Formats: sequence, structure tokens, C-alpha cells
Amino acid sequence: MNKSARKRFCDEVDEYLQTEKSLKGLGPVQSSDGHNNEMHFKWPIEERTGIERSYLDFRINRMSTGEPSVSLIYSKKPICRVDIKSASKSDGNPAEALKLGLPLEVNGPHIHKW
Repeated sequence: MNKSARKRFCDEVDEYLQTEKSLKGLGPVQSSDGHNNEMHFKWPIEERTGIERSYLDFRINRMSTGEPSVSLIYSKKPICRVDIKSASKSDGNPAEALKLGLPLEVNGPHIHKW
């Protein structure tokens, strides 16, 4: 995505985040991503206008820790993710994180924003 397309998309996401919306249906519906080690549940989000272009993606890794994450997906692109981990568990950041002043490891629950 080039710089101007990225700016347009970011502006669109900012506008979307400010709109009134609600979760659609009685609860998340299990979906498959082709990986047997993960369980996915999707919960559609409906905007006040009736448009449905986003959802919450609940993911549980069954093979390792079983700790869940929740992602906000908008127009098939991830906007943010919350990883729910115990305070004693850590995730590694890529080496580029140091250039941004971020730690190489993050402990406990944390948020990824894109």
C-alpha cells in the first residue's frame, strides 16, 4: 500500500471508529482458518446505517498456552489486537522494536495497533 492509499485507509478507519455500531447476532460464530491448532470465533459488527464491514475475531491457540486474543478486523484488515496473557508470560518483539524505543519483550496482556 503506497503512502497516499495508506493515509486514505487510516482516515477511513478513523471515521469508522467514531461511528455508532453494535455487535450483530447472539454471539460469536466459530470459524475455521485451516489451522487445527487454533479456534476462531467471529462476531460481526453492524454500523448504525446497517453496513457490516468489520468483526471481532476471537482466537484461542489450543496447542500451546490456550491464552486468547481478540482482534478488530475492518475491511478484511486487522486494526488492533489484544493478547490476553498472564503477567508471567512474555512475547518477543521484532528487533526493529528497539529502533522505536520499544522493549524486546512484552509481559502480560498487551495491545498491538497497526
